[in-house]
Amino acid sequence: MSSTQSFSAVKELVSSVRRVTLFNEKMSFYDTWAQNYDRDLAILGYDVASQAARSVSSCFRGDREAALVLDVACGTGLVAEQMKRDGFRHFVGIDGNKAMLEEARKKELYRDLKQFFLGEETLPVPAGSCDVVMMCGALSIDNVSVRVLRQLSAACRTGGLVCMTCRHSPDNRDYRASLEEELGAMEAEGLWSRENVILVESWLKDGGRDGDGAGDGDGDMGGDGDGNGDRGIDGDGDGGGGGDGGGYGDGGGGGDMGGDMSGDMGVDGYEDGAGDGDMGGDDGHGDGDGGSSVYLYRKL
Repeated sequence: MSSTQSFSAVKELVSSVRRVTLFNEKMSFYDTWAQNYDRDLAILGYDVASQAARSVSSCFRGDREAALVLDVACGTGLVAEQMKRDGFRHFVGIDGNKAMLEEARKKELYRDLKQFFLGEETLPVPAGSCDVVMMCGALSIDNVSVRVLRQLSAACRTGGLVCMTCRHSPDNRDYRASLEEELGAMEAEGLWSRENVILVESWLKDGGRDGDGAGDGDGDMGGDGDGNGDRGIDGDGDGGGGGDGGGYGDGGGGGDMGGDMSGDMGVDGYEDGAGDGDMGGDDGHGDGDGGSSVYLYRKL
């Protein structure tokens, strides 16, 4: 797969990931995308990894240089790159896609990288061994069951942090409701306590500025009535189009099937242009943009 050059082309590539449903086909997709994955996400200005890293950095207690970070669905290592800038030094990464892991290995950030498919099995680390557990992007309907939350908690030491992200999009609405129900149930059971939840209005830096211009409906920061969309709204015709940032697809993350930004990238806004593009409540008008939630919990 050749490197994608334009914002709109990357959006279409990301959209195509979501359309792949068979496991082997999705693995093959990431095999061919892995080398250009970081470059393509940079074109999009993908920002959720840095948001998650900052959330952990603001609440971490202890020696960062000695802390062990478990990066679940690590993909090419974008989260570890961000966390290293915040002073963390020791990372273990797990992911389902071998090609993504090879790209992560080139960065020389991880003390260990393991190919592992998330599911019913316990994570391949000793219980209570990690100071921080990250899962950025893989929590979505097309990737992994919410039951994985208990595995994340089990891997974390008492007093440590578990950070997760989940996208806002129509197709992921029921999954996100189940996820938050499980998060609350685990808190009620005394497994962890919530530190904070951050709502990221767009997974694109600067709200999805296109840079392609030309009035092609690609989230250009142009006016809202000429098909360019306002603040990254898709704008398929009249500026009222669905989907902030024009977000398409799941970002190639893959969760249990590989890649680190998978779940968060998904935002189609593929309704009928009736306002699915803005952050809002549960009335059908607030889940179509490129937003995500960053959840941070402390293990009890």
